[in-house]
Amino acid sequence: MSRNIPAQESAVVSLGTIHGGTKSNVVSGQVEMSGTIRSFDPRVRETLFQRVEQACSITRSLGGDYELKIFPGYPATINDPALAALVRQVACEILQIDQAPPLLKDMGSEDFSFYAQHIPGVYFRLGTRFPDQPPRAGHNPHFDIDEAALPIGVAVLAEVVCRYLAQLKTDTGR
Repeated sequence: MSRNIPAQESAVVSLGTIHGGTKSNVVSGQVEMSGTIRSFDPRVRETLFQRVEQACSITRSLGGDYELKIFPGYPATINDPALAALVRQVACEILQIDQAPPLLKDMGSEDFSFYAQHIPGVYFRLGTRFPDQPPRAGHNPHFDIDEAALPIGVAVLAEVVCRYLAQLKTDTGR
């Protein structure tokens, strides 16, 4: 990765599954692998697709063959800066705190990203971990949330919608 993608860009190529063979002492005639390719920049993502193709092509020089299928999947979720600022402001007011923890970029994929490519959107995390317990990440067999956080999330969303619509009314005069 470091030889192909600029250091200031984020990129992930992860191999998630490898399936092949039936016995440890018999060379498998076929192996199937699957994984994920992620980046924030679509051009970087395209470069990653090309580099994976090049890496697989080594099999042919060694007398093998391969079939590569890349399903582009979800693009990066990019929040609208103005809406993100509004959500942060409202959340801080509702939680009565001076500032929210810094939001770090995240390589998670989410189908919400398709919506945000067409209309302003913001995807945020509510913070639903149980007090005095480590977080339980999504897509994990131990996933769980402290449902006491849900009314806070509803309050934040409701207030954001009210302020957004009020601003829209002011901007358009309707």
